[in-house]
Amino acid sequence: MIGEGRAGMNKSKIYLIFFPVFMLLACSTSAVLPVDQKLKQPATQGSTPIAELSIQDVKNMIDAGGRTTIIDIRDTDDFEDGHIAGAINIPRDVLEGRILELVPDKTAKVVVYCTSDKRSPVATRFIMDLGYINALDMKGGFDAWQGAKYPVEKQPASPGK
Repeated sequence: MIGEGRAGMNKSKIYLIFFPVFMLLACSTSAVLPVDQKLKQPATQGSTPIAELSIQDVKNMIDAGGRTTIIDIRDTDDFEDGHIAGAINIPRDVLEGRILELVPDKTAKVVVYCTSDKRSPVATRFIMDLGYINALDMKGGFDAWQGAKYPVEKQPASPGK
């Protein structure tokens, strides 16, 4: 009878030791992500919804001549094959290192687009998380822009390259 009591007590001690350790590990592993994983998080994780603009809204902004920075996050080769006039090419894989340098004003209106609007919401969320208060996602991406027969220019990618 005494042996049974000790076995039960030993199991309790094991649980008391390992349960907090398990909980600590389980709760902390998802809290820290490497920098390159931040851009892969779903765009819905931030508390502020991502503002989206139609391609017509973006064209109207360009035609009105307002101060808008347009960021093309596609690869350099895609950018050089054609892009929205005046867009800055900052490929998604270098966005973190270049956005603060090329667009230092965090109050600037920044429109982000990719090929088909699959990656740009994530990039827009990332830019918002850096403190940019007027970051906007262009719905439909460059495919929709071209499909609407809106103007496209071709030139080497700089300075965001």
